[in-house]
Amino acid sequence: MVLAAHARVTDMRIALVGEFSGVHTNLKIGLEQIGHEAVTVSGGDGFKGFGADRLYRPSTSRLSLAHHLFVEQPRLLSELARTCDVIQFIHPSALTLPRHARVGYARWVYSFLRGFRGVLAIAVAGCDSYVQPLMAASPFSACAGCLTDSGRPTCTLDLDTIAEHGVANALADRVDVVVPFASAVYADAYKSRCRRNVDPFNFPVELPPASTNWRNGPLRVLHGITRPGFKGTEAILRAVRGLVDRCPTDYELVTSEQLPYAEYTRLLLTVNVVVDQLYGGGLGMNALSAMARSRIVLSSFDRSFARGAVDYRDAPVYDISSGEGAIVSALETIQGWSADELASAGSRSRAYVGARCSPPEIARQLCAVWSRAGNM
Repeated sequence: MVLAAHARVTDMRIALVGEFSGVHTNLKIGLEQIGHEAVTVSGGDGFKGFGADRLYRPSTSRLSLAHHLFVEQPRLLSELARTCDVIQFIHPSALTLPRHARVGYARWVYSFLRGFRGVLAIAVAGCDSYVQPLMAASPFSACAGCLTDSGRPTCTLDLDTIAEHGVANALADRVDVVVPFASAVYADAYKSRCRRNVDPFNFPVELPPASTNWRNGPLRVLHGITRPGFKGTEAILRAVRGLVDRCPTDYELVTSEQLPYAEYTRLLLTVNVVVDQLYGGGLGMNALSAMARSRIVLSSFDRSFARGAVDYRDAPVYDISSGEGAIVSALETIQGWSADELASAGSRSRAYVGARCSPPEIARQLCAVWSRAGNM
């Protein structure tokens, strides 16, 4: 497979299909900054409410859903195949799929890409049927908590592994390159399926206008509640509330639950510290977005991980993988900082994101990968 004849490395049209926490939204910004045309196609990523150039939110009525599945969605794929040089899906289920006959439908709808002359890619940035087995075996696994969130005795992927694998394979069998982000689990997930993996990338995060991390009163500590079991919310809240109970004039707990992204980022500017999650092998979009706004971040991640462009060895983040004690210790340390120390630490957070997660730089790296894949 080769890039379309009209494509140049400095002038491509890229379709970014699906959204996870702003990954493709930020990547689009980077691609446009270096001279490419990018089109985002997604359902908005649920409550986070990200926009898209082609926003699809089909009605749940049978007639509307059928029209979307069998008319609008195939027509969209055909259009992208005719007009784009690169199509990247963020997940095997980035498109709308029916509850029943998922595998057959996935094979049928992805068949529209068989004649695509450009580069087809899949980004690995969230859990799927290839990620889950590695996630379960990882020392940073969030699987047990995820089961709590699902409210079921087994992993939702395990409920129908054959179907989920079938959907993943329908896309994976057609891709030219697998693009992982941020962690060893994502980097290695598809190696059992194909050898078209590349080294992992940092998540792209746009830097907003600079802000100073300052406090006027208690240390304000935020935990955003999205998937409580997956994030380890119960233990996080227990640790922070314990500090608030003992020292109510020194600490203030702020929580938010499933806020739209725009509203959540405004809230970030009102706090000093963000406690992200207890389970995770890499820094995700929530942690990085907080750091971009000069917040101090506590999260679980593999500090020894260094592969490709990703290197966490010098990340200015408190590692709380060991649990509640690490949260308490980190917050007690931060509470004792002077105003200058707090502002300086916030600046280091922002500088790390600016140096590692620049959308135009990640866009350049990805364009090089897509170009090599197109010339295979």
